[in-house]
Amino acid sequence: MRRPSRRTFLGLATLSLSAAGCLGRREGDGASTDTATTTGPDAATAAATPSSSGTSTTDAATPGTLGTERTVSGRSVTVSNVSVRDALLYLDTPDSMAVANRDGERYVLVSVEGSESGPPPEAFSLRVDGDDADVAEVRGGLDDYGPRYDPGYTGETGYLPFVVPVGLDADEGHVAVEYEGETTAWRLDDAHLDALRRSKPRFELRTVELPDRIRPDARLRARVAAENVSDVAGVFRGVLNVANLGAAYVPYAFELDAEPGETVSWEKTFDERPPDGADAVGFFLDTVAGDREVQAPVGVGTAVGTATATGDGTESGRE
Repeated sequence: MRRPSRRTFLGLATLSLSAAGCLGRREGDGASTDTATTTGPDAATAAATPSSSGTSTTDAATPGTLGTERTVSGRSVTVSNVSVRDALLYLDTPDSMAVANRDGERYVLVSVEGSESGPPPEAFSLRVDGDDADVAEVRGGLDDYGPRYDPGYTGETGYLPFVVPVGLDADEGHVAVEYEGETTAWRLDDAHLDALRRSKPRFELRTVELPDRIRPDARLRARVAAENVSDVAGVFRGVLNVANLGAAYVPYAFELDAEPGETVSWEKTFDERPPDGADAVGFFLDTVAGDREVQAPVGVGTAVGTATATGDGTESGRE
């Protein structure tokens, strides 16, 4: 996302940082291409193969059920909560968010639980039909997964992201960890393999309304609308990072389910005011369909306008 002037809005040292904006999601009528599944051991597997420590006693080279505790090089590790997503909303700094979205690719997330001396992130891989996907370079935390797994830095639990091509002919898959000459693995469920086989939805921005002039005594409103222009259901993801409005920098993230051909919208009305002496408020929009940036000057007695982006990406101002 373009944010060349982001830090110019962070000079007001007296402003306290507020918490990240809540992640809002509108549930659609149909299933989206994203899947999020927390999977634990099934009763039959758990009854047949537990040890006294809860670790599976099956051959470590045979993939086990997601959610079972397994041992590699004497260290207990559990992989669970697999989710296949077309894009990610993540914290790229402690006070801002961004969208990770790659053409022709999607993400597979897993939760990892171990110990502070457990295997490092690079010991994990995702294997689908014999091809390996390494851990992706997404470093920030996720709203529903917490911090990235890095036992020597963030502690015992966290998430790991993998990047895979869209539309895999996926018949079998598992998450593996190879550490100090030993290997263990957890197999993907049918729902995850089905999600990997699907095509990826495409979105186009239809309307972007961001304030371009600000009167201190007037309320501000932002609105973003996008159309799912593909033939598969999907999730329109984005975040509006706002600088110098009540706090130095605050992200407002959103996720909207959209059926093929459906246009969905997100709106936000701001009760916060620019601080005394502020010259401008920054609005930085990042979505799976593109981004926009507006630096709105603060003036006394001026009208509150909006910068509007139409479907072709052009912007026009209106009062």
